[in-house]
Amino acid sequence: MQAFRHFILIISLISCLSGCSSVREREDFFSKLSPERINGADWHRLVGVYKGYTSSCSRAFGNNGVTEDEIILEISGGAENPLVYMIKQSSASSAWNASVSYTEKFTNIPQRVYGGAKQVLVSSHAPNELLISLKPELFSPNRGTAMILTFREDGSVDVEYIGHYGRRGIGRLLPVPSFGNPGQ
Repeated sequence: MQAFRHFILIISLISCLSGCSSVREREDFFSKLSPERINGADWHRLVGVYKGYTSSCSRAFGNNGVTEDEIILEISGGAENPLVYMIKQSSASSAWNASVSYTEKFTNIPQRVYGGAKQVLVSSHAPNELLISLKPELFSPNRGTAMILTFREDGSVDVEYIGHYGRRGIGRLLPVPSFGNPGQ
């Protein structure tokens, strides 16, 4: 029985270490960010609602797969304390799973945690970037995911992210038009 426990422990450890993005990959990913915050004059043009799609590939111990995400992102607050509410609907396929679909919500707004929204850590970086680190439940496929959002002059947002299982992804979000109050 003791040998079986050691065998399971070793297999679990190998799976965890071989499935995660390497430290070097994560360092390279985060090295792109400026330590400076976005200034207040530029922040106002980033606030709003965005919607779009991202694609990612994972490569971990023979389980290569593809994930497509639809993201709805609401940004508010200020450059020093950005507030985010995000809905992420994902569809995935891999060698081990023919098809999986799931939806997760993330926020750092205390009033919007209702309905099971998971935590998210957000920081702004000059001149036009936002770092979003997802903090979902223990067995979520989004565990360890970090996203860099780069805001472009045309109003769109480029998304690049890294996660566990060697997952790397890119995508684009577009601003959702505001129709204002029709009564005014």
